Amino acid sequence: MILKIEKREIRMDDLQYRYAGQKDIPAIVELLHANNLPYGDISKHINNFLIAERNDRLTGVIGLEITGETALLRSLAVSKTERSKGIGLVLINKLFSLALLSNIKTLYLLTTTAEEYFLKHGFIKIKREAVPEGIKNTKEFSSICPDSAVCMMKKVKIGVHTDTID
Repeated sequence: MILKIEKREIRMDDLQYRYAGQKDIPAIVELLHANNLPYGDISKHINNFLIAERNDRLTGVIGLEITGETALLRSLAVSKTERSKGIGLVLINKLFSLALLSNIKTLYLLTTTAEEYFLKHGFIKIKREAVPEGIKNTKEFSSICPDSAVCMMKKVKIGVHTDTID
């Protein structure tokens, strides 16, 4: 295992985790599409996306849409062949670290398929009306995700979140 904090890279065996860039958008869109997740406006927020790669192939992605001290968790997805290997767990923990470094106090998300997964990671269900205006005004919240999506939130705290493996 190699940790290179300065270069924003962590390598575990043949897995590599790093910040996404513009060149990663086509692969991210393909992975999100394969997982039936929205991808229409990710290019605006790509600098706050993290990816997992194995042998230069995208295996997982997660992102944030930051609105001041709050952020919308965007698009946690792991390729079907790579599930149940802990990649999602590593990505979500890295996202929590990114949130802390970005002075985010609260994370919000919308989900139609992963409510149980996020409950295991400390998110709680809330009413859509309880979400701050900055989050409500995001494109994903206001128009991309359906009204039937479950709304969830989590206070960002210092610590490692290792309660489950995806």
